[in-house]
Parts: sequence; structure tokens; C-alpha cells
Amino acid sequence: MHALGLLAALDAAMAEDWQRVHGIVQRDERDLMACWIHAALHKIEGDDRTSPEGAGPREALVPSATGDAAKPHNSRYWYARTDHEFGEFPDSREELVAIRLRLLVDSPEMPG
Repeated sequence: MHALGLLAALDAAMAEDWQRVHGIVQRDERDLMACWIHAALHKIEGDDRTSPEGAGPREALVPSATGDAAKPHNSRYWYARTDHEFGEFPDSREELVAIRLRLLVDSPEMPG
């Protein structure tokens, strides 16, 4: 997946447009960065409120894009497809910023 598309997904996440984020990251479920964004999205959607391991600051608890409560295993499923852990970033906004920085540093298509 191209970095520009993933940056658009991050912009949508910061704007809390969960359906748009899902629409972008689900285009390539093999892309590690898309999986990381997808994992963070499900954590923001509420995996941290339903799972003791993820308990902590609850900055953005919203229903899932389908209107149902997020399932605790969903975020962990996507994290397992990345090189990151569910609890690595207690603050979701900080995680989204970290993802953006990694995209900017690692993507050859980004203007230098």
C-alpha cells in the first residue's frame, strides 16, 4: 500500500472518521503499516475498555464502525500482524503520530 494512502487513513483517524480509516486499511491486509493502523483503530474503538490488559487512559472510546462494541480480540489480531504490541502506546494519539513518523521516514515515495 502506498504511504500517501496510509497518511490519508491517519488523517481520517485523527478526525475520528472510523469508516474512512477502515475503507483505506482494508485494501491491503498484508501491508504491515496498514495492519498497524488497523490495530490502533480497533484499540481506539474500544478494545481497551473491554480488556484488562489494555486498561488505561480512555481518551477516545466510540462504537465500532459497524455500531457494535469492538471485540477484545480484534485489535490484538491486527497487532499480531505487525511488529508492535497492544500496550506499547498507552495513548492512541501518540501511537498515530508514531505511525505517521515511521511512514515518513521509511517511505521512499515521500518527498525529502
